[in-house]
Amino acid sequence: MFDVLLVDNSEFHKSMRASDTILKRHTSRLEEMEDAIARCEEKSMECIRELRIIKVVFVCCFAMVFMYLTYA
Repeated sequence: MFDVLLVDNSEFHKSMRASDTILKRHTSRLEEMEDAIARCEEKSMECIRELRIIKVVFVCCFAMVFMYLTYA
């Protein structure tokens, strides 16, 4: 009976090591995904800033054209 317990204990340790390896792999993937999300958020904020600048330039050009047509 003691041999059976040793075998079961050995199998249990193998299973635990395999589970630990899988957990580390998933943790690594989660960290990679979090990094990717952070980069996307930074890019999104950069795009929003650029769109605001484009909007300001467009409004200025529109105002200049309107003033030109009004006073020409």
